[in-house]
Amino acid sequence: LNENPSIYSQLEENTAYFEKELRRVFDYKNLRYTINRVGSMISFHFDVDEVNNFDDACNANADLFKTLFHGVLKRGVYFAPSAFESLFLSTTHTKELLDNTVLSIEETLEEIL
Repeated sequence: LNENPSIYSQLEENTAYFEKELRRVFDYKNLRYTINRVGSMISFHFDVDEVNNFDDACNANADLFKTLFHGVLKRGVYFAPSAFESLFLSTTHTKELLDNTVLSIEETLEEIL
């Protein structure tokens, strides 16, 4: 914090940017989804309106998440392999890396939907 007092605001800004870009892509593909985010922790689920607990997460479309996971992995982007896990952004995740991740998601969704 002494070296970078704005570290948390940068994390918040980058994660908000990533969320906005995910929403743009998911909306463009007319997907039903929900995104949960707190600070730099973010998760998304398909075919549900909200996820507040384990049972809600169990109702999400795990097959679509799995297919998306493998598609982005093939493109060099690694997510946690389960929709039950969150993504954690760090200071090494630049907007350039986030844009590449979003592009990988877009390309994968074009391929699988």
